[in-house]
Amino acid sequence: MSIHPTAIIEAGAQLGAGCEVHAHAIIKQHAVLGAGVVVHPFAVIGGDPQFLKFDPATISGVQIGAGTIVREQVTINRSIHAGQATRIGARCFLMAGAHVGHDCVLADEVVLANNVMLAGHVEISSFTFVGGGAGIHQFVRIGEGVMVSGLTRLTRDVAPFLMVAERDEVPGFNVVGFNVVGFNVVGFNVVGFDVVGFNVVGFEVEGLDLVGFNVVGFEVVGLVRQPSPLTSVLANNGKQATLRYYGK
Repeated sequence: MSIHPTAIIEAGAQLGAGCEVHAHAIIKQHAVLGAGVVVHPFAVIGGDPQFLKFDPATISGVQIGAGTIVREQVTINRSIHAGQATRIGARCFLMAGAHVGHDCVLADEVVLANNVMLAGHVEISSFTFVGGGAGIHQFVRIGEGVMVSGLTRLTRDVAPFLMVAERDEVPGFNVVGFNVVGFNVVGFNVVGFDVVGFNVVGFEVEGLDLVGFNVVGFEVVGLVRQPSPLTSVLANNGKQATLRYYGK
């Protein structure tokens, strides 16, 4: 373990074996870092959430999985709920200036490029890459293997293995994401793909079996079947916030 003398590690913080904390980084109490986590200068892990009604006396924290790298000036806020934590998975890479809001959940192998902004309660699945300067609305859920373009504004849930850009636009599938998770995409055929009003509708997938990755023909367990809090938020403009799937 290596801790720079100017770093601040508050009482109650837990650091796993082999962690590195660089100059002027701050690890707040109730933060838990797994083995081999590297925290670069001026990062703040476990700071109070940016929530007007938050009681600073609330005991909550941040959990970071083994091997994750946190670059300069990254901020990761703790949960607003007593006994709960904002969670970052293993082997994630959070580039300089990224912000992870309270109660976010990042799975393993997630990359946030420079200055990404995650509002509270955002969930991002494994092997997803979020490009620099992207802003993600609170409660948005992003599936596995998604590629989010730089400066994207996301206000809606995103199904696995899609590319998203601009404001909730879906230009196509992230074939690279398939390869990252070990799928063979030779002969991959997509039929009926359509984008209507920034909502992905009416697409089917032929010749690809995703059973075992919590995905069956792009009907996403826990994403499509479970209603999103954003649905009710956006209902007044007549827009549907969650992915709609019409399969066989």
